[in-house]
Amino acid sequence: MRRKIVISVLALFILSSLGAAAASWYVSVATNQLQNLVNLHEIEGLRQNLVISLQEVQVDVHTTHTSMARNLDGIIASVRKLDQAAAECSNCHHRPEIEVKLNKVNDLLGDYKIALSHYITASANKQRIDAIEQEAEIIGHQILVHTEGMSMSASEKLDMMTGEAITKINRVRIILFITVLFTMTLCIVVTASLVKSLTRPVERLVGATEIIASGDLSYRIEDVVDPEFQKLAEHFNTMSTTLQESYAQLEDSNAELQSQINEREELQAQLLHGQKMEAIGTLASAISHEFGNSIQIIQSCADLLGMKGNLQGTEHPELGMISDAAHRAADLSRRLLTFGSKSETQLEPTDLNGLVQRVEAILRTTISRTIDIQSTFQDQLPAVNVDPSQIELSIVNLALNAKDAMPDGGLLRIETAQVDATDVLPVRSVPALPGAWIRLSVSDNGEGMDPATVARIFDPFFTTKGLGVGTGLGLAVVYDIVKNFGGRIHCQSTLGSGTTFQIFLPALPEGSLKIEKEQKSSKLEVRSNETLLLVDDEADMVEVMGVALREQGYIVHTANSGEKAVEVFEEHGREIQVVILDIGMPGMGGQVCLEKLLTLDPKVKVIMSSAYGSQGRQNALMQLGASGFLVKPYRLADMLKEINAVSAAG
Repeated sequence: MRRKIVISVLALFILSSLGAAAASWYVSVATNQLQNLVNLHEIEGLRQNLVISLQEVQVDVHTTHTSMARNLDGIIASVRKLDQAAAECSNCHHRPEIEVKLNKVNDLLGDYKIALSHYITASANKQRIDAIEQEAEIIGHQILVHTEGMSMSASEKLDMMTGEAITKINRVRIILFITVLFTMTLCIVVTASLVKSLTRPVERLVGATEIIASGDLSYRIEDVVDPEFQKLAEHFNTMSTTLQESYAQLEDSNAELQSQINEREELQAQLLHGQKMEAIGTLASAISHEFGNSIQIIQSCADLLGMKGNLQGTEHPELGMISDAAHRAADLSRRLLTFGSKSETQLEPTDLNGLVQRVEAILRTTISRTIDIQSTFQDQLPAVNVDPSQIELSIVNLALNAKDAMPDGGLLRIETAQVDATDVLPVRSVPALPGAWIRLSVSDNGEGMDPATVARIFDPFFTTKGLGVGTGLGLAVVYDIVKNFGGRIHCQSTLGSGTTFQIFLPALPEGSLKIEKEQKSSKLEVRSNETLLLVDDEADMVEVMGVALREQGYIVHTANSGEKAVEVFEEHGREIQVVILDIGMPGMGGQVCLEKLLTLDPKVKVIMSSAYGSQGRQNALMQLGASGFLVKPYRLADMLKEINAVSAAG
């Protein structure tokens, strides 16, 4: 760009100089021509002066002998003036032909002066004087003729040169006008070219900037010829590339931030849901505790009435119905505790058919009637070693997922069957252990899932439901439960055709359920005449259990709080062999009361009682010095069995 400006200015200077030189030459020529005209006019003035001087002398000659004649000095002065005019005219430069004529005039002037001197000095007769006068007049006339001839010739030449001078002056004027016009045009063209050269890159750069501002960060300036603008374009392209990369990084950061925000919102929703579930679990545990106390009273009353009926030899089948209802209510209480995460896994041989039937009854009252529930059970199904409440929870979770997959209704099938290890699908290419397995299938004919969804279906927090609708934990919990029982779970689904979940559990040897039932129904030996301390904050339960124990021959002291129990033990401690102590009491709790009692008598036998019967809690209390543990609600037979076991160990 700099070189282009220098070249343009230099070209403008050269062309302007040439125009000025041409104009100067024409002006010089015209000036010389005008100078010649001036000289010619001056020469013509000299000639006219010569003619005038000659005419004055001629007048003097004619008036010499008249009254108008001048004196001799005047005539001599006129002759001198004529001579001076002739000398001035001779001093000018003339063309050769004019020079010849001028020489002739000078010769005639010499003769004329001689004739004049004769005429002035003549004193001859009049004829002689007239002849001399006539001769002078003739010579003077010849001088006038030659002089006028030279004037006419000079006038013609003057007119010609004047015309030429005027023509040249007009030409100079035109040339000057053309030069000025050309110079101005050239200046305009050069200036426009420079302005265009300067503004075109700027306009292109502004256009590129507008394109970038419109959002097209991939735009680049290409096909640049000017080296200086090429550097600017390179810097612009570098800036555009950097801006594009920065914008891409910003978009990635925004996407990551949005993902984090969505994840945070999802986690917040899950946390809120978890807090709700925790609150519900806490409420369920509290309800279960109170419910368990009520069931305990009902169960104890039924057992007490049954014992009295046996003693009197009468049967009351209604008591069996009450006892069965209390047993079912106790199972419900334990399920509530499991839901509230207050109970650990309690493995026991379980009849899967009976468990599924109980869950089916619950589902029929909770799931929409637009969903048809069908069940198929294999007869004489071997037992499985599981926690019934957790298997129930797993079935309920699978059923609720099936319900969500059938918003307009459908078919829910639950099936049980005994299969061989070869029928169990391998996990990560690892086959199942040999032996008998029990298969529990829960299937629906709902919306189904694609393979990508099936691959993640057991991942924690993965859900196909909307935010705040599902936590993504239900199937993950089912997977962990089945895995903890040594089982396997598989999902088969086809988009638009439905889904089937299959749970495989190892079967127990035949007779496991029968042996367990026989153990539960075995007759207990009652140790009578022992002194017991029964401690519970439920007055009705203390009263009923006290009556039942006294009916069995025990001496029973009661207390409705930990503080009261310590007082009673301080008074009758030497007499008391076994203390039955509830854990969850207001004021001094059961654990603190246990420590107080052991301080008073380290050998005292204390059976702890609570609806929260986790194995970890039992172990902790045993380490503190407890001798046994009863999980509420319990039957009178269970309590008597535990009292006998503790006493026998003593």
